[in-house]
Amino acid sequence: MEDNPPSASGVPTSIPSLPVVIRAGLASKESPGCISSWTQMSLTLDGRDKITKVVQYASRFLGWYFESIRMGNPTAASTARGISAAFASGRKTYRLGRWLTEYVKIRGVLEKAKGRLGVDVVLKVGRYAGLAGFWISDNAALIMSAALIGPAAARGHTKDAARLKSVQKRIQAWGMKSMLVSAMMGLVLSVQGVVRHRMELETDTGVREGDERRRQAEAAKHFILLLAVVKSISDFASYGNNVGRQKISEGTQCVFSLISAATVIYNKFPDAPLSPQRA
Repeated sequence: MEDNPPSASGVPTSIPSLPVVIRAGLASKESPGCISSWTQMSLTLDGRDKITKVVQYASRFLGWYFESIRMGNPTAASTARGISAAFASGRKTYRLGRWLTEYVKIRGVLEKAKGRLGVDVVLKVGRYAGLAGFWISDNAALIMSAALIGPAAARGHTKDAARLKSVQKRIQAWGMKSMLVSAMMGLVLSVQGVVRHRMELETDTGVREGDERRRQAEAAKHFILLLAVVKSISDFASYGNNVGRQKISEGTQCVFSLISAATVIYNKFPDAPLSPQRA
């Protein structure tokens, strides 16, 4: 496949082919074989969270596999489920107060808009508000599970404990719906980003006639935009499965969650010293 495939008119375009985009995107990051790169990435909040998420959902996938596909090994299934549950609980501590980040983002979007509420502004605010709703519900569920105000605080009062447990489940369900809304908004925004970038490349003769570094930089940018689409689709499928009535298999949901985590790990991974993004 050519690096710059011809358009319908037969004239080469500035839009790179998919293999070129993938190569440029991967080349823009440090080698995954470098331990220091993983250390640097894990020092970020999102990096730690997504590494933990990979362990959580990989273990959950194995639990599902040993229960549904390769049955007859209850010990392996139980072990995998236990690891998944432990890492799921551990991830919640990373997210305490995370909703404040989304609040700051919402303020930044509104201040930049200066009162002009266009489609992009509504989508961005909706996306960040959905994330904030999920973080708030997640924080509340953690506090209740820690027995600060939750079921264990009603020790000896069975009815109160059951009522608080029910409240906790409703809060978690509301958080899942909030994340689903955020994923929907994010999907629209990410698709818009890809389409707009393609239109820019189509009309930018400077990319086609420019130097190789410029073309690689645009290809790497396009890769990041495509990954945003992949992440949004994965999040929508995963969280939609928690909310909707038509369920996909637990194994498929785990795969979508792992793909979503992998996209964030890529974004948080250190750039290569001479990557197009740093040029």
